[in-house]
Amino acid sequence: MVATAKQADIARACDVSRASVSFALNPKLRERLKPETVKLILDTAKELGYHPNHYAQMMRKKRTGKIGFIMAISILETSLERTLHATQAIHDSGFGVISSNMMWDNEDFNRALELMLESRVEGILLSGMGIGYPQDVLRTVVERGIPIVKLIANPFENVPHVCSDHKQGMRLLTEHIIKQGRRKLAMIGPVAELEEDKTRFYDYNERILGFRSAANTAGIPPEESAVVSQSDMAYINDEYKPGYLAMLEIIESGKLPEAVVCVNDHWASGAMRACSEAGIGVPDDIAFGGFDNNGFAPYLYSPLTSVAQPSAQIGQVGVDLLMRWISGEDVPSPDTQIQLPCELVVRESCGGQPRE
Repeated sequence: MVATAKQADIARACDVSRASVSFALNPKLRERLKPETVKLILDTAKELGYHPNHYAQMMRKKRTGKIGFIMAISILETSLERTLHATQAIHDSGFGVISSNMMWDNEDFNRALELMLESRVEGILLSGMGIGYPQDVLRTVVERGIPIVKLIANPFENVPHVCSDHKQGMRLLTEHIIKQGRRKLAMIGPVAELEEDKTRFYDYNERILGFRSAANTAGIPPEESAVVSQSDMAYINDEYKPGYLAMLEIIESGKLPEAVVCVNDHWASGAMRACSEAGIGVPDDIAFGGFDNNGFAPYLYSPLTSVAQPSAQIGQVGVDLLMRWISGEDVPSPDTQIQLPCELVVRESCGGQPRE
């Protein structure tokens, strides 16, 4: 085991008391010392390689130093990115992570939650696609005083959440395509007809609302800005097929739009494949736009214009919110919603000039 410097070592090196070292290392107590003393102590701590012993601190406060992270299984890059950045932010905060992947059902969620409670986590993060979590179970967690934050857009449960502004992102994409002179539009995405679908497809519903908002503002009538629906769950093992089948439906109708936007890049890629097979040019005949800015987007036969979500920022802001709650510094309201703006990444598929 590598030996690390202790506060006593810093005190000896600086010829100050242990209390002075403790004050200098605590941002809330530094004002009790002279600025030059604080600088001396901090510089010496850095030179000696001092690192605070979070474990000892937590033991004194009867804390575990563990954060629970429950993630609904997803192969989408944006979900994986959120998980990566949030996990890194937790580690940077000096906490460990107890993680559990779950299928999209209440029974699996209950098992994952039981693991978190048995591990005595100090807080819980929820992530995945915009699925619904059982409200009665979430309420029980909150009533037990366990801080819990979601990294998904789904306001149906009474739990604070941090997410992308999906409506703003899709509106940005649609407005850009309209500015290219394309006014006969179509969107491919799952339309929520049942109440349970409004929960499960919340992210996608927000993107559809953004599309309709941009089309309506531009004066485009509903018959020239239709949403072609496909089931997201029917092809859970093939993320490209819903877009492919929806585009075939559009092509077979004989009424080709000038532009198609899709709820994600996978569906856009599948739809573009259908166009390629039918001899329809992209973007010459139909412009395309996707959502999520996946790694494959620049490498399609017509590089895909897409909307990038702020995954790193979501992870950091969500963890910061949870940590402030755990420390008692800032207890958020149950209906706290933090929406972070998306960014448009323009490439050749929309018929506009790509950004440098």
